[in-house]
Amino acid sequence: MALRDTIKEALYLSGILKWLKNEQLGISLPNIIPVLTDSKSARKLVENPEFHKRSKYIDIAYHFIRECIREKKVKSVFVRTIDQLANGFTKGLSKHKHDSFIEGLNLQRPKSS
Repeated sequence: MALRDTIKEALYLSGILKWLKNEQLGISLPNIIPVLTDSKSARKLVENPEFHKRSKYIDIAYHFIRECIREKKVKSVFVRTIDQLANGFTKGLSKHKHDSFIEGLNLQRPKSS
C-alpha cells in the first residue's frame, strides 16, 4: 500500500513539475520516475500479474501500480533497507545512520557560533 501511495504522490508531483517546466523554469525531469522500495514482496506482487490469495482485497491497488509500470510512467527500483534514505523520516537512527541521512539529503549542520 505504501508503494501505491508513493507512486500516486510521485505522479502528482511530476505533474506539478511538468507544469512548472512549461512555465520556463528550466527543470529537467526523467521520462520514467524511479520509485525506490526495500520490499521484495511488494515488487513481486506488482511485477507478476498472477493472482495471489493474500492480495485479493488489495488487487485494485496493484492493478494501478502495474498499469503505471506497464505504461512506463514509473519503475520500481529495489534498494536495500540499510540504504533506504526514507528511513530517516520514519525510524530512530544511530548517529552514524543519522549523519548518512543528513548527507544523503545534501543538508548541512548549522555552523556553531
